[in-house]
Amino acid sequence: MPATTVGVTAATAAPATASAACVDGVPQPPVERIDVTVNGTPRTAQVHLPATPHGSEPLPVVLSFHGVSGNPSVQKATDGLADKADEKGFVAVYPEGLVVGLNDQVTGITGWDPDGRKVDEPAFVAALLDELGAKVCIDPSRVYATGMSAGGYIALVVACALPERIAAVAPVAAAYQSTECSSGRAIPTMAFHGLDDIVIPFGGRSTAQAGTFVPVLDAVGAQATRNGCTGGPDTQEVTPKVRLLTWTGCESPTVLYELGDHGHAWPGHPASYSKDLLVSVLAGSATQPPNPLPIAIGQTPEAVAENFLLTNVDIDATDLMWTFFSASR
Repeated sequence: MPATTVGVTAATAAPATASAACVDGVPQPPVERIDVTVNGTPRTAQVHLPATPHGSEPLPVVLSFHGVSGNPSVQKATDGLADKADEKGFVAVYPEGLVVGLNDQVTGITGWDPDGRKVDEPAFVAALLDELGAKVCIDPSRVYATGMSAGGYIALVVACALPERIAAVAPVAAAYQSTECSSGRAIPTMAFHGLDDIVIPFGGRSTAQAGTFVPVLDAVGAQATRNGCTGGPDTQEVTPKVRLLTWTGCESPTVLYELGDHGHAWPGHPASYSKDLLVSVLAGSATQPPNPLPIAIGQTPEAVAENFLLTNVDIDATDLMWTFFSASR
């Protein structure tokens, strides 16, 4: 697999900060789930601790948010971060979205609420990190966020709202609904998006059913502006089907991997599901209603399933983002 440099200097070995659970000589019980209540609403997240022993050494944390109609288990099966956590020694956390609907026209599906109309997602993440730090020895200065589709956008929303708690962000196939950021503060950003994505098109989309998604270059470019970038993006051909766009003169690094032969998928990690299974889930059955996503974007279940399976394996988003995260605190 081709390697490339994204212009990120390795972080100086600054002393790790420690959460409340970091007590020398005190063994920590296994933690597989975190439950919190935010403004009266119960919220939850799956937790994957690294396979190596852990105790008083503070561990980094990667939050990984699932997409619309997804859940933590699906996201864990998609992103490869659990295996990477075992290899590199960090905590992978999979928050669970609520049934808030895609928009006013498409309701009743699991997702996220970036506008805060029904639930406060940044408050959920803040409470989640507090509770995690009370149970697991983590380094609060090394908390990172990623996610797929709507989860990629909520990762950016949370990073914007909690810049003092999220050290870097890496959206994948993100459903960018706005170029705005609540804090306007710089945050290291690495994004990935497929040129053949029909769910969240690279050039954006605006329909009554699916809502408005801004073009990827507009969204990442706006982040580059907040990150103090003064030039770019410069373009590097990583492979014939992968281009790396790097903004220059930045206070915080800002890069975008633009992928050909790639749909609505996690780069380097083809889905383990068959097309037939995906079509059956999307189309529905006598006992299960159809998933509203194909109707919302004006595509057939077959076309959406094929797009979910179209995966560029020239790069591995999980490997690249962990290297990027490791340089940020």
